[in-house]
Amino acid sequence: MLGHRRPTSCPKPLKNPPDSRCHRWPQGEIHANQLCNYHHDICPGGLPVSHIAPTELGSDEDQAAPQESVKVSLSQEGKAKAAEEQNKNADIDASNLPEAVKKILKVIREIQEKIQKKMEEFETIKNDPSLSDKEREAKAQGVQVELAALTSQLTSRTNDLRRTENELKLSTGQRKLSNYLAAPKG
Repeated sequence: MLGHRRPTSCPKPLKNPPDSRCHRWPQGEIHANQLCNYHHDICPGGLPVSHIAPTELGSDEDQAAPQESVKVSLSQEGKAKAAEEQNKNADIDASNLPEAVKKILKVIREIQEKIQKKMEEFETIKNDPSLSDKEREAKAQGVQVELAALTSQLTSRTNDLRRTENELKLSTGQRKLSNYLAAPKG
């Protein structure tokens, strides 16, 4: 039967114990504070099925209950966003570049997108008439700090790309393609 099982008693107390029991599996002793204390809030002394070792549940013949399945559907908006995420790096994925280079190019592109969003946020702050001069300056300064950090990350990843290109001894054509794919879009 699936459900809650009571652990066997153990003399070793738990940290912040709701009770002082632990759980003994056939493969050894695991105290509840090593798993989690969450289940004690739900059913003191009992274990959710997810915390029961498979060997403690019994054999497959004992467990003849059908398994439930869950169907997940994405909204049209969710499907569009997933397709966009997949397509934005399609040119990188379709290239003949090594996987290590493709991975770095995707990171570079992600950082470039973050920089673009921060630049747009900076422009919005500069042109926001509802902010006082002091508020505008403080918010703009915060965005500039974030932009500096992102720019530093971009420089670092670009250096990683160049180092990887050299280590993998990419051809001139592959280097040109890599440079093209690393260039900011938009």
